[in-house]
Amino acid sequence: MKDLKITKGEWYDTFNVSKERGVRTEHGFICFLPKPFHYTGQDERYEEELEEYKANAKLIAEAGNVANETGLMPKELLDERDTYKAILNDIRDAWLSNNTYHLNANNIVNAVNEAMEAFESYLATE
Repeated sequence: MKDLKITKGEWYDTFNVSKERGVRTEHGFICFLPKPFHYTGQDERYEEELEEYKANAKLIAEAGNVANETGLMPKELLDERDTYKAILNDIRDAWLSNNTYHLNANNIVNAVNEAMEAFESYLATE
């Protein structure tokens, strides 16, 4: 697994002693999020922004945890997911390529081999 040079350890959403929301590990805070300001007469807007504020902190913590667990950044995970989907689609297409829907082992083996070659080629580019 490659070193992403990000803060290691479990990331979590919490507050500091001044009640500022942030994301941290056991070693300290990684970032703080600015709390929405509550203007008089704008309760609905404030509540919506407060929910977004909480969700953003959760997202940042989750992104850090997944990156640490996988060694991949979010875009890399999406690329890998898309590659797996393409492989499965190739296998499905080979399975269904026989108009009579009978199992054609050669088509399936060829599709799996082609898909694996494509996947290995993708991994070699990392």
